[in-house]
Amino acid sequence: MEHDVSKIPLCGDRILIRQVSHDDARYLLKWWNDPAIMTHVGFPTGLDIGKNEVLSLLDEVTDEKNRLLILDRSSGRPIGEMNFTIAGSGKASVGIKIGELAYQNKGYGKEAVKLLLDYLSRSRGIAQVSLDVRDDNFRAHRLYESVGFKNEGYVSEVGSAHGQTSNTRIYHYTWESHRDMSQESD
Repeated sequence: MEHDVSKIPLCGDRILIRQVSHDDARYLLKWWNDPAIMTHVGFPTGLDIGKNEVLSLLDEVTDEKNRLLILDRSSGRPIGEMNFTIAGSGKASVGIKIGELAYQNKGYGKEAVKLLLDYLSRSRGIAQVSLDVRDDNFRAHRLYESVGFKNEGYVSEVGSAHGQTSNTRIYHYTWESHRDMSQESD
């Protein structure tokens, strides 16, 4: 079944999520090259990527491998980006970055993750979502666990970005386990 990704915008209380376009490359370029943003995902000096490389990555966006822009709903200002990849058999992987420091630690990422999970379940029939997070990215651990992701284990990455070795936590989210978690808190 074909899914029209242009039909995404996702609207939350404080954010809007929409498809990334070539016009948005400047935001991705800024965030991906910013050490303050990229350190938490394993690139302490940023990606050192150019505009043409960003545009090339945007050309690779498909219905199954998608990149989205997160905007502050009141101002329309881009504040971050997220992605998802459909892995088949009702599974997907996701990632998120709030690229504007002034919007970090204020619940925008949590709202974005919840909106994306809802979209993947309702519109795409996804039953399980996975992601991986560097072990030292404590903010991300709190975020994902607060929306119902479960830590499923660790992977040691030897020779990761800039020759550093790091551990990565693997997280999974299923709507069944989320329902179980919600019932436990009642």
